[in-house]
Amino acid sequence: MDLLQEIGKAIGRRFEAETDKVWGKVADLTYGATLGLFKQYQQKALEYAKITLATAYAHALKIARKHLVLFCLLLFGTMVSAVAVVVIPVTLVLLTPWSVVIKAVLLLMLGSVYVAGTAWVFLVLFSEDRWMKLSGVQDLLDDIYSSDSKF
Repeated sequence: MDLLQEIGKAIGRRFEAETDKVWGKVADLTYGATLGLFKQYQQKALEYAKITLATAYAHALKIARKHLVLFCLLLFGTMVSAVAVVVIPVTLVLLTPWSVVIKAVLLLMLGSVYVAGTAWVFLVLFSEDRWMKLSGVQDLLDDIYSSDSKF
């Protein structure tokens, strides 16, 4: 009976050792698979971050370019308008043979046109809708609210 018990214990120890080996291999395989998936996920996440940053950089350059062009046009328009505001009335007052009343009425009309034109330009250029379109925020909002949005 002792011999059978010893054989049973030896078989049990052997079974336990083999079971531990199998579970060790399963644990190693699980660890390897998890680590491989994590590295693959990490690589994809890094690629996605690079693509996102490149897209944001390109978008920022596009916006900066648009604003620089707008600023140059605004500066040029301001210079031309400043010259026109000074040169046209001086020319009309000094070089025309009209009476003083006609010249005064003409200067008042020109002043009104200048003020109204400037107000209209400011209303158009600085409207919220215009800035939403120029800065690209409107496209971003359209992207967010579209049905096939990636957000």
